[in-house]
Amino acid sequence: EFALYGTPGVWEVSARPDSSNKLYSLDPPVRITGGKGVVSSVNFVLHLADAVITGQVIDDAGNSVFDAFGFIDISQEGFMTERRDFFFDGPGMGGPVERGIFSFPVPAGSYALSFYLPPDSSYTGGPSVKVTIASGETLSVKMKVFRNTSKITGTLKDKDGKTVTGVPVRVF
Repeated sequence: EFALYGTPGVWEVSARPDSSNKLYSLDPPVRITGGKGVVSSVNFVLHLADAVITGQVIDDAGNSVFDAFGFIDISQEGFMTERRDFFFDGPGMGGPVERGIFSFPVPAGSYALSFYLPPDSSYTGGPSVKVTIASGETLSVKMKVFRNTSKITGTLKDKDGKTVTGVPVRVF
């Protein structure tokens, strides 16, 4: 059971159990509207992660890449399969890639794996990889990266064309 208290407005509620318990919510966030004295009820189903996705990072020639570090995001297939906003739009499965290797427990199902790398990485992640895994199965996956050979630079300007400075911004 859980209880959340908030101010009037529109809220997105999601369940994110500690992954060390090998439990995950595959439900997308539920949008509710709260007001003074309003009580909303939301239920989530937790799934046991009894399968494992392991893998390694490869370059476009199929060679292992051992200097790649980043994060594999595992989203429920059909929910959002393209590169996604990190903050929240899926079940929150996945974890770190260290020296081009990764391994994560997951519930049985169909997923899309996306590889996110730090902005200063020598590589850019390739396309998402779609997989289906059964209960008790260990599935090996190869995630492709491409070596960065160019750079994009620019400035941020306001609607009047003035350069914007002193404002934290993330450019994607």
